[in-house]
Amino acid sequence: MDLLYAGQVDVFCIVAHDSDYTRLAVRLRESGKRVYGLGNKSASQAFQNACDRYTFLSVLEQDEIATEVPEDVAVDVRRGITAKAGDDGWAPLASVGWYLVSNDPTFDSRNHGFEKLSHLVRAVHGVETDVRRGPTGAGHVWVRSTESLAQG
Repeated sequence: MDLLYAGQVDVFCIVAHDSDYTRLAVRLRESGKRVYGLGNKSASQAFQNACDRYTFLSVLEQDEIATEVPEDVAVDVRRGITAKAGDDGWAPLASVGWYLVSNDPTFDSRNHGFEKLSHLVRAVHGVETDVRRGPTGAGHVWVRSTESLAQG
């Protein structure tokens, strides 16, 4: 708490899976700080949800590469695209990623066998991607759903 009150830290990382840290994470977020949690999948749901983002340590050592996206994850991706899309139906992938994490702090493409979110999204049936160059020349991935949420 001394770090919080010193006012020089904006982001806290708590490596734990114990629910005893839930209140600490909540208190830090109430103070406007970002909280990243790292731990086991057995971590309490309350602690995971109290973090801005919670990463399972197992994904850091994962070698397996997936080619299919579970349908519940595909629906979440389509829902995120719909929520963040402009009038033309396109949404920046980064915005979709933040939408997914804000609805589930444990969301990580690596949990589903994809090294990056862009790889996961490209594997979702009914989603189209486009790389657009920004003013600096850097490429940014944009996505759009080619089917309605009602279809799957």
